[in-house]
Amino acid sequence: MKRWIKILLIVLSTPVILFILLVAIYIVMNWQGVIEPYQVGDPNASLKVLIASQGSEFKEDLSKKIINNLEDDSIYISVIDCTALKKEKAEDWQAIVILHTTKAHMIPRYVGTFLEGLTDYSNLLLISTSGGGDEVITEFEVDAISTASSRSLTDTIAGLAVSKIKNILHEDLN
Repeated sequence: MKRWIKILLIVLSTPVILFILLVAIYIVMNWQGVIEPYQVGDPNASLKVLIASQGSEFKEDLSKKIINNLEDDSIYISVIDCTALKKEKAEDWQAIVILHTTKAHMIPRYVGTFLEGLTDYSNLLLISTSGGGDEVITEFEVDAISTASSRSLTDTIAGLAVSKIKNILHEDLN
């Protein structure tokens, strides 16, 4: 093969290879892990809260802070991975919190499928993370908090979430 064709192929393929490499790095760095389910409180409690999350340091810290602020003998809290939402019935829970990442302006498929199956969003809170924290959920009429996964925001977001959850639980008591 002529030398100039080899040079041309190298010049043309280099940006493509770099693009693929950068996309792969982005995907690996933003990959959401799967969390192990756990429960807090008495399963026979009158108030039940479901927290569905994805695995990331920010979401794990946020879940713990929410739980610490809700922990009470009268509240049962179950934490599951978002992929397990398909096994849940919304009517079994007084409040549902879903912590998920928004990528390419889309929520995860399993979260969307769960939301599509609901007719009432009044006991639901979505906490959506994205790179800049500016992704807004518009497909569903649901209370949502949009944020970046910044650990400096954990206390603020947890406070907002706990306030909303307590309002939902208070409405359920009336």
